Amino acid sequence: MKVEKSYQEQLFTELGASEAVKSRSMELLSAYLKEKPEDRARMDILNASALYISFILEDRPVSQNLVAGPLVSAPPP
Repeated sequence: MKVEKSYQEQLFTELGASEAVKSRSMELLSAYLKEKPEDRARMDILNASALYISFILEDRPVSQNLVAGPLVSAPPP
């Protein structure tokens, strides 16, 4: 299942994600949505979760990559 690229890129940019984190996050999110396509409406939560996991896998402090305030809002379903 294809993930909304423009939304993803905006989120990655705001959080300062590296290319490795971007790639891993997209892999995790795509794999999850293949199994649970009905969860597409919860993209904001799914994106945050995939990024969090990807930052951990890259062994970087997650707090270093988060910005104050709300994350990018999800596109309309």
